[in-house]
Amino acid sequence: MGLRLLRDLVLRLSISDVGRALDYAIAPSFRAVEVRAPVFVVAPPRSGTTLLYSLLAADPQMFAPRLYETLLPSLALLRTAEAIGGFAKRYRGGRLAEGFSRWEEGRFAESDPIHRVRHRELEEDTLLFDRHLMCPSSLRFFPRGEELVELTALDDQPPAARVAVMEAYHRALQRLLHRAPGRTYLAKNVHSAGRIGSLWERFPDARFIHIVRQPYEVIPSAVRLFRVSNYLGLPPGQRPEMPIEHPMWRMHAELVIETYQRLLRWERRIPSSQWITLRFSDLVADPMGTVGRVYEHLGMPRSAVAEQAQLALTEQAGRHRSSDGSAARLEDLGLSRDQVFERLREVFEAYELSR
Repeated sequence: MGLRLLRDLVLRLSISDVGRALDYAIAPSFRAVEVRAPVFVVAPPRSGTTLLYSLLAADPQMFAPRLYETLLPSLALLRTAEAIGGFAKRYRGGRLAEGFSRWEEGRFAESDPIHRVRHRELEEDTLLFDRHLMCPSSLRFFPRGEELVELTALDDQPPAARVAVMEAYHRALQRLLHRAPGRTYLAKNVHSAGRIGSLWERFPDARFIHIVRQPYEVIPSAVRLFRVSNYLGLPPGQRPEMPIEHPMWRMHAELVIETYQRLLRWERRIPSSQWITLRFSDLVADPMGTVGRVYEHLGMPRSAVAEQAQLALTEQAGRHRSSDGSAARLEDLGLSRDQVFERLREVFEAYELSR
């Protein structure tokens, strides 16, 4: 199935490349858009990133991409897709749009208990790195992807590769912000740890929001998320059987451990004025107060309109929290609490996490 996904990726990239080429003809002014002080939410998976991201995205001064916008990173294609969407809503009383919604529910609803995915909803900008195979999520395209993990951390690649990927990423953000002039780019990506150096180098004024949660809870929950999302969108009968003992899932557990290590190193290097670390427990217990700390620490103004929208979203989120469901155990992944502690001793001590 990895080969089928890779085929679909190549087809999507080919279409996107045609659209991106057309952008230079229909909207060449996108190249002049400045990406000023972008905000990146960086943390291991299952650390509260979706909640924080949604709250910040409710602020009208922020621009956070939706899934379809990173799936089709081209002004020409986005205009076309939105025109088709508008037609579908009008045609025969919206029957086409309803049909698409039913198809989407059938393909993606199974992930809702742990992470909701829909084309028109907020999502990570992972696809902007997947296209370069420079993201752990791109390992799903290969039958033995666990053997290629060293190639997915952008910061560890040769300078020429880093520059090329970040140039393309910068152009993608310019295209997105061309559609939202004057707004600040906001992204969350649970795979950011391996490219924070490249992001900071490209955007020296970037701000980073880090969330810390107990690793014993995060690692099994993150692996469940990867297992659910790995072949999301493929019909159940066409998915390979990959039991929890498969090397792919241990590799993802190792990636989460490495994420903790990398994030701590960057926290100690990036100026404190551009980095804030939050506690997952604080975010869940007091979302509005925690978000207020972010605005204050990073020197971002928060309007009354933004605060009101965030308050409404907080109340809604409280009624619809995601669930870990039947998360894997550390033991299922060949790990013990003692092993995790020894690997992350420095992290436990830095954040005073209970052993």
